[in-house]
Amino acid sequence: MSDDEPSMAAVPNSAAAPALQETARPAIESPCVRLCMLHPETGLCVGCARTGGEIATWSQMTDAERRQIMAILPERQPTPEGRRGGRATRRARPPRLAE
Repeated sequence: MSDDEPSMAAVPNSAAAPALQETARPAIESPCVRLCMLHPETGLCVGCARTGGEIATWSQMTDAERRQIMAILPERQPTPEGRRGGRATRRARPPRLAE
């Protein structure tokens, strides 16, 4: 490289920043609470109540599609009502045979 050619180090960061700000997309609103686990019976995330498909395509959805899903999330029940086990269930099982 000759002395006449500008180097990348010669370009201040502030000169590149406006171009990046113009192309940056706003942050995508998400119901994610970082408790990501799909419930085996309902197929919904235990943390945010979205389906696996909704989670997978969230970043490709339009704002309108995301708002529509966000509106119905409070109505969803990510885990079934009632308990699945506990002491009563264990006591009702037949005893295990000793090996």
